[in-house]
Parts: sequence; C-alpha cells; structure tokens
Amino acid sequence: MKSHQQILIIGGGTAGIMTAAQLMKKNNALSISIIEPSEKHYYQPAFTLVGAGTYDFEKTIRFT
Repeated sequence: MKSHQQILIIGGGTAGIMTAAQLMKKNNALSISIIEPSEKHYYQPAFTLVGAGTYDFEKTIRFT
C-alpha cells in the first residue's frame, strides 16, 4: 500500500464503502483508502428482522 492517498475515508461500514464506490464510479483512477478500526461489521438493516425473530443475529456480523 502506498503511504499517500488522494482520499482517506474513516469508517468501513456501509456509508464508507458506498462513498468509496461512488467516488470510484466517477473516477476509477482515484487513490482511496478506508480505515476501519473495528474487527466486526454489523449489517444493521437486518436488525429489524432480528427483532422480529425471523433472522439470526449472528448472521449480521462480518469480520474485517
């Protein structure tokens, strides 16, 4: 990895990844890094289904 990036995104959740994807869609020559300090990512849209008892909480977790 290079030590210098044009864009640095703090947070590798849905918003960070979507931001990077949109920027790359506009200009795929951009140099982008994403910093995510957490070892786990929770897919929060599924939390509604977990609350309703129709989805397993453990399936909402992805390890980075």
